[in-house]
Order: sequence, then structure tokens, then C-alpha cells
Amino acid sequence: MHDENNCNKTIIADLAGFKIVFCENHQMIELIIGGMSLRLDLDNFNNLNELLNIAYRNLNIISGSDKTYNELLIKLKNKSH
Repeated sequence: MHDENNCNKTIIADLAGFKIVFCENHQMIELIIGGMSLRLDLDNFNNLNELLNIAYRNLNIISGSDKTYNELLIKLKNKSH
């Protein structure tokens, strides 16, 4: 666990009840969502960012049409093999 007294925190994003805070001393990101917070190192924050981007793109495909939804399912099934 990190010592909160040694943190140098900066809010790097703040929108509609969501905050992202960076601690320069510990090179950690803290995601604050309402009353919940999640601390991630920079590598895991990057992985989460990629995951959210993939989910966002896939959601847009799903929302587009039945044809694109079926194409997405085929693509996802092919990746798992």
C-alpha cells in the first residue's frame, strides 16, 4: 500500500462524476467513479484504455445494424480459435 502522505496527486481528467488522478511520486493512476476508486500502474491503465476502446468500437458496430453485429460475432469467433 502506498503512503498517502508521499503522494503528489494531480487531477488529469474530471467529467460527470468520474475523475482520473495521477500520482507522480508513485507513477500510479487512480480512477474515481462515484464513491469507488481503482488504482492502476501506468501499464495497466494503458491496457484498460485499450480494452475500453475495443469495447466502444464493438458497441458501435453492434448498434449499427444486424449485419454488422453478425460480422462482429464471426470476427470474434475467428479470433478465439
